[in-house]
Amino acid sequence: MKCYNTLNIIKDGLFMAYKESIQSKILKKICSMVSLELTAPKGAWRGNKKLFERGCTIEKRIVNDVVCYMITPDDMKIESIVYYLHGGGYVFHQTINHIKFCTKMARESGIRVMIIDYSVAPENPYPAALDESIKVYKYLSEEYENTKIILMGDSAGGGLALATSIKIKEMKLMMPSKIILLSPFLDVSGENSKMVDIEPDDPLLSIEFVKKCGRQYAGDYDLNDPYISPIHGDFKGLPELSVYIGTHDILYPDCCIFEELAKKQGVKMNFIEYDKMIHVWMFYDIPEGKQAQKEIFEELKG
Repeated sequence: MKCYNTLNIIKDGLFMAYKESIQSKILKKICSMVSLELTAPKGAWRGNKKLFERGCTIEKRIVNDVVCYMITPDDMKIESIVYYLHGGGYVFHQTINHIKFCTKMARESGIRVMIIDYSVAPENPYPAALDESIKVYKYLSEEYENTKIILMGDSAGGGLALATSIKIKEMKLMMPSKIILLSPFLDVSGENSKMVDIEPDDPLLSIEFVKKCGRQYAGDYDLNDPYISPIHGDFKGLPELSVYIGTHDILYPDCCIFEELAKKQGVKMNFIEYDKMIHVWMFYDIPEGKQAQKEIFEELKG
């Protein structure tokens, strides 16, 4: 486990610890005053790609009826492709934050990124998102058969990325070279008792909201189905995994359980923990967010 005690900067091979940034404290205050449901409306990103095509191009593709966007950097340095699954509790579509993060990743890492706008609940509950994710993954593995695919997702997209990898293994498809999960939503039941202790410090998520999203996504299926709550899955044979999580995120306790389970099943696990950071803090323009981005982008080059 790599633990960032609020923020560690690597300089000349040394770790330097800093107090939590003022920007982070301000962000938490703002988040605590604004409803998540108001900040992440469905269809928040309308596909206006011209706003984001600095140093990259965004090509819309329809793959087996699934809307996708292939982001290609002007200066491509890595032949791999990041297959990105966005968050949103399985009930929100991709937002401007997802496109900003993915275009920045493409520019700064010199890597192609494929992000899909999968169907969401309650109109389209499980297994719609997983089925669509598999369709696009199969397309990428066939269209770019000699290219490594890195599977990445945030929040619900992190859970979907893990479920997708388990399904890929079961289907005996080409495995991704690496899986990177950002503040992943791994158990949609919201029943981890330790979430109660963290909830007062989490300005974005509530246990009630997590349970509501989970129930809408699962539909008529069991919340503990490993393709719905992949924390219950079989991880043997999965490639190297990295989890980025903040300790002020109510999803943190489930991530800790996942780390232990994955290691017991022989998976190489990188667990990157940021003290006092909130849900998907790497999307925000704060020192801790920039540091996490830097580490994530560097990992793509390995």
